[in-house]
Amino acid sequence: MDRKLRSDDKTAATEFSGLCTPETFRELCGNPHSHNPSSRLTHDIVDRVRYRILQHFNTTPEEYTVIFTSGSTAALKLVAEAFPWSAPTAAEPGSLFCYLTDNHTSVVGIRGPASARGALSLPVSPGEVRGPASARGALSLPVSPGEVVGRARARDGNARQTPRHLFCYPAQSNFSGRKYPLDNVRGIQARRLYPACEHGGLWLVLLDAASHAACSPLDLQRCPADFVPLSFYKMFGFPTGLGALLVRNQSAACLKKSYFGGGTAAAYLAGEDYYVPAANISDRFEDGSISFLDIIALNHSFDALQRITGGMDNIQLHAFGLARYTHMLLSSLCHGNGRPVAQMYTEGQFESPRTQGPILNFNLLDCHGHIIGYSQVDKLASLYNIHLRTGCFCNTGACQHFLGITDQAVKKNLQAGHVCGDSIDLVDGKPTGSVRVSFGYMSTFDNCQNFLNFVVDCFVEKPARVDQARLENLRQTQAAVHSGDSSEKLSQIKPKPLIEVNGGIERGDDETRRPAEETPEPSPDGHGGGHGGVGDTSRPKTPYSLTNIYIYPVKSCAAVEHFNTTPEEYTVIFTSGSTAALKLVAEAFPWSAPTAAEPGSLFCYLTDNHTSVVGIRGPASARGALSLPVSPGEVVGRARARDGNARQTPRHLFCYPAQSNFSGRKYPLDNVRGIQARRLYPACEHGGLWLVLLDAASHAACSPLDLQRCPADFVPLSFYKMFGFPTGLGALLVRNQSAACLKKSYFGGGTAAAYLAGEDYYVPAANISDRFEDGSISFLDIIALNHSFDALQRITGGMDNIQLHAFGLARYTHMLLSSLCHGNGRPVAQMYTEGQFESPRTQGPILNFNLLDCHGHIIGYSQVDKLASLYNIHLRTGCFCNTGACQHFLGITDQAVKKNLQAGHVCGDSIDLVDGKPTGSVRVSFGYMSTFDNCQNFLNFVVDCFVEKPARVDQARLENLRQTQAAVHSGDSSEKLSQIKPKPLIEVNGGIERGDDETRRPAEETPEPSPDGHGGGHGGVGDTSRPKTPYSLTNIYIYPVKSCAAVEVYDWPVGASGLLYDRSWMVVNSHGVCLSQKREPRLSQILPGVHLSSGRLSLRASGMENLSVPLESVAMLQTSQRVCQSKVCGDRVETVDCGDEAATWLSDFLGQPCRLIRQNPDSVRDGKKRLNTGSSPAALSLVNEAQYLLINRASVDLLQEQIRSRQEFSEDGRPLDAQNLISRFRANLVVAGVEPFEEDTWSRLIIGNARFLVAGRCERCQMICVDQDDGTRTKAPLLALSSCRAGKLTFGVYLSRQVEQDSPSGCTLSVGAAVLHRTSDPSL
Repeated sequence: MDRKLRSDDKTAATEFSGLCTPETFRELCGNPHSHNPSSRLTHDIVDRVRYRILQHFNTTPEEYTVIFTSGSTAALKLVAEAFPWSAPTAAEPGSLFCYLTDNHTSVVGIRGPASARGALSLPVSPGEVRGPASARGALSLPVSPGEVVGRARARDGNARQTPRHLFCYPAQSNFSGRKYPLDNVRGIQARRLYPACEHGGLWLVLLDAASHAACSPLDLQRCPADFVPLSFYKMFGFPTGLGALLVRNQSAACLKKSYFGGGTAAAYLAGEDYYVPAANISDRFEDGSISFLDIIALNHSFDALQRITGGMDNIQLHAFGLARYTHMLLSSLCHGNGRPVAQMYTEGQFESPRTQGPILNFNLLDCHGHIIGYSQVDKLASLYNIHLRTGCFCNTGACQHFLGITDQAVKKNLQAGHVCGDSIDLVDGKPTGSVRVSFGYMSTFDNCQNFLNFVVDCFVEKPARVDQARLENLRQTQAAVHSGDSSEKLSQIKPKPLIEVNGGIERGDDETRRPAEETPEPSPDGHGGGHGGVGDTSRPKTPYSLTNIYIYPVKSCAAVEHFNTTPEEYTVIFTSGSTAALKLVAEAFPWSAPTAAEPGSLFCYLTDNHTSVVGIRGPASARGALSLPVSPGEVVGRARARDGNARQTPRHLFCYPAQSNFSGRKYPLDNVRGIQARRLYPACEHGGLWLVLLDAASHAACSPLDLQRCPADFVPLSFYKMFGFPTGLGALLVRNQSAACLKKSYFGGGTAAAYLAGEDYYVPAANISDRFEDGSISFLDIIALNHSFDALQRITGGMDNIQLHAFGLARYTHMLLSSLCHGNGRPVAQMYTEGQFESPRTQGPILNFNLLDCHGHIIGYSQVDKLASLYNIHLRTGCFCNTGACQHFLGITDQAVKKNLQAGHVCGDSIDLVDGKPTGSVRVSFGYMSTFDNCQNFLNFVVDCFVEKPARVDQARLENLRQTQAAVHSGDSSEKLSQIKPKPLIEVNGGIERGDDETRRPAEETPEPSPDGHGGGHGGVGDTSRPKTPYSLTNIYIYPVKSCAAVEVYDWPVGASGLLYDRSWMVVNSHGVCLSQKREPRLSQILPGVHLSSGRLSLRASGMENLSVPLESVAMLQTSQRVCQSKVCGDRVETVDCGDEAATWLSDFLGQPCRLIRQNPDSVRDGKKRLNTGSSPAALSLVNEAQYLLINRASVDLLQEQIRSRQEFSEDGRPLDAQNLISRFRANLVVAGVEPFEEDTWSRLIIGNARFLVAGRCERCQMICVDQDDGTRTKAPLLALSSCRAGKLTFGVYLSRQVEQDSPSGCTLSVGAAVLHRTSDPSL
């Protein structure tokens, strides 16, 4: 206990320092909603974590999908909102929402959304329905635990699949720790158990595993629930704001959402009610940016959990053993007069961990048998540094059952002033709640001992005694159960007992014995306790929780003061991000449908709004509101005198961006008051009460926001955009005078003043933030915010300075980029901006553009992104979750959006051009950490990669920009901008060069190619002097370990998935993500060797002893090497770990934790997702795309000439010869062709006696920039390829072997074999 004994909800964060190690953030991780290297790394790690979660619950991605949420409550809310509830009709009964009364508040709260959509338990008259859920005439049916089996009977013969019903079933009671039989999951689904046996339709089961999964294994093969909400905070103690919903794939199709946020759409239109959801289940439901840094930390949490404990079975036995020991002694403990000390609330006697979790729930009794209020227990516990959880624990049903509180008493207690979570523990001498103690894997017997000693010290009339008869009875009962129990290991537990002295008890050893008068003072800095210090720091339940001291200043001071307002005017509601804040308004706004007496609500928004704003139209339309998109020019352009209607209904919502996240345009904040006063369009044309949502997520990152000047009703924020961390925290600022209009149907833990599980009765919390912060808030992240605000002020001096700094950088970059020209005078960039960066009052620090080639054609953003990564520049590309602005600036029609979707382009992919027209653009944003060197590096990158030399500057345009900005700034408050002295690009004879001596090198100083430079490649990469007989095979390479050096061979057998042993092994990092030379170029220095005669794979590297592992994995499988799963190019592959020796060897050489794994020969991976040849799918090894990669020497020669003409060399100044280039492209087969790139037109080949189908061109990335000789990076190959291929980055073609039915199974390829080909173009 102390700071180790944890409460289940949880009372405090675990001592997570050992779980979230520095390894978590050793690499740069970016928002996964992009394609740059840091974003792709994040995507890969997140995907790996998804698999780890499924593996933990003994299931696979083929059976379940992980949807990340902000906690288990958010997971429950997702199901509540997306479930296909149906109202009863004349032809069919409606849906049922059923739940055990022993369920968490967040489960019971589902009845709100269910009832709002017409879900019924029993048909009732409207007058019988009470409370918020009755708004649509519905009733929920609570089910007591005993009824599930007790009322089971043979089901009726109705096998229909509609309506769909939802049964919510707790794996473990969070009140008493009682475990419910998991076999009942299948019983409900099969309609063998009540209430399913009495109601036809399709029954789906939600298994609330949040409490259970903390200390017990859960096997989803045994109980395949349709929905499983989880809390990683309960499992690990960190992160505090992360959970998940596991969705059974076969049940996922029934979930339909109305709201859509950023990243969840395949396509949508801002000006038309058109929306196509993302195909992937997790993408479809993870609105906005996921909390990716927290998710990355989970990988290490799972590793640490296994390493420390040995697995969940051990945790279950350990925690249960401690709980059983404490229960035995506490329930047997008596006052000196023989009366019991505790009233225990449990269904059994802790007989088995199969039926009881490690939770004790009780109230203490005085020597007269009267209950001691839990607040008094809580106060005294704090003196012993014991942090308890007290109250009803968000489970009113169980609390009423155990404490004998009637429904009438709950309502009476509310009238007496008692609300959920307060410190009123007794009303008329009767308890309103109890005390709960929970154990976890970090708990110890000392914790038990300290807690029992605390009870004896403070509450037992001396001499304390033990009821020996009861104690012996408990021991015998448990022994009888365990005699046939699989948990016989419990008998090995040897707790240190309290010492019995003359019928009384004392402390168990000298170290822990201390008279009461020596009790230490409370620790002044202990505010959380470990897994878990028994006090709920997630939501202060009593005035004694120190978390309140940390969180309250953020709510009342830092956040509101930052925006120049006060708690009297605004309330801070913490959310998981700005998207969650927008969704909260969408769901709680009082939308009304039109009636004969009054028009309905309007949802209005600028077309230049983020996806997450546009997505509000779904919930609005579902409630009868009309959506009205407004172009930016219409707000003022169509303004007129309003009508004289002063009515306050209906209520309308106007969503207005403070700053466009696409172009950086700042919209006049005075328009907020103009809309509210109905002076501007569309408010001037529609009567009613107009409320304004000001989307400040983009604006607040670098600009001050004064809510005294623009008192918007709702202001969503993203602290991730402001500070970069936490990644899963945002807020909604709600104007207090507007808060009363928000009405929610769902209610989660901590948001109710009172509710009943057995009756449709719910009273929301009075405090605005309490009412809307469902479940546990992410308190550790919130505490970090206080320091973030302090650091921001200390480092920068305030938001005014940040605004000037960031705008100055953006303006400088805009001036030069928009003036930059090719040698022929054509512009280099098409800028997407409404103005010319005249002032920081009208423009934010965002540049949006597409680059143009010397002919004026747009260069696809994917190509720009790839080349930028060579310069360590990580760009954001696409439409940036703002389709309206993207369409406006790029001239994309609504029809074109739909056509692009049919062509395969979806939001967020890398298809940048369709029919030569752009689908998106490039965005560069600046912040308070940006520097002029960043600007310079970016501009030099553009000049290096995309400008036809000599690069020029349009002097007339540049001067015009300077004069325009100077005129604006002469009367601008931002005159400080004139003090900025950037280091300019140097203008030379009308052209431009780099701005410092280190990077300048005149063309005449370019060194001559070295006459003896030739790339000799690793693994015997051979001689380029081999005769180039037309259409012959000149080289064969295999790459046994993916991304390691090549092995050149001259005759090599062909296997079922390509060349034998080609890419059969790969190296993965500590996250389980495959390492490649893009991130770890030293892989090129690892030289594999395949020794067929001895059956061994060898690895060599400089300074390392040789390593040898078996070629076949059978031996490894027999020695208990673990089978695991990894991903290659989106495909899930089953692999075998090659052991600790190989892992140590690789880790030592690469300087980071990693392991060697190989493809499991028993698993099959096919290429059906990529190879569109019409034949049966080709089996693949660990290759990216296809079985073979072929390149043409004639194409290599052309590329080499291009590099020479550009006068670019390797890092050491050597020219890049043909063999060096060949090694960079890492092909399996090199052929001597006649014409460069003629291989692009081939459709079929015969090499020797083997037949191949061409499966497409190979799209190249920055990996060809790694020199395979020494691991250094050279930009020349990718730049030259882009130039000679007119912007395309393809080189080489993919092949799959075509095996005829009568062809021999064995085949060998040999150097010198003739190559016959057939072209796909009949004219050739």
